[in-house]
Amino acid sequence: EMSELISGGIGFAPLKQSGVLDSDVDQKIYRTALEAARRKFSPEFMNRIDRVVVFRSLNNEHLKQILEIELKAVQARVMAGTQTKFVFKCSDTAKTFLLNEGIDFKYGARHLKRAIERFLVYPLSNLIATDQVGFGDLVTVDYSAEVGKLVFAKEHGGALITDDEYETPTGRLYDPPSGSQAMTTGALEPRHGLAPAPAREK
Repeated sequence: EMSELISGGIGFAPLKQSGVLDSDVDQKIYRTALEAARRKFSPEFMNRIDRVVVFRSLNNEHLKQILEIELKAVQARVMAGTQTKFVFKCSDTAKTFLLNEGIDFKYGARHLKRAIERFLVYPLSNLIATDQVGFGDLVTVDYSAEVGKLVFAKEHGGALITDDEYETPTGRLYDPPSGSQAMTTGALEPRHGLAPAPAREK
């Protein structure tokens, strides 16, 4: 019984089967979960619980915020775990692609990290391993509808990196000029992880 309580599976099967959740259903989720818990557990057990917490449904703004947090975490890994420190920026279309690949309204944002690892971290790791990106470079990540995947372009020395901070020269998303250097990432399977992959400083 305790495993069911911790896993959050009580009372949610009917709601999952109903499809995408809207903003008006949060109170219904709370009532349904609480009633299901009361039916499942004895009054003595329920009296020992100080608080019942029910997670609300995620909307598009929540998912975008989660993506931004995860992208910042990847950037922190780049800065902390490699000798080749660089800055990457994802365009809006690249972010939309990652959300589409990593979000399922049935399962929420559980697979978002996996999508970021596969489509962003692994290619960046390959760029480091093949010396296609160097210290202080600015890597722009965009989505190409023609090839159906993320594409990477860099501006050599386009990121201002100090010991404590990093930013683009303009402080905003970098739009690469037509002459910017395109990079190939090869296979999406990891050759070197970001954290342990040393590369030459340029």
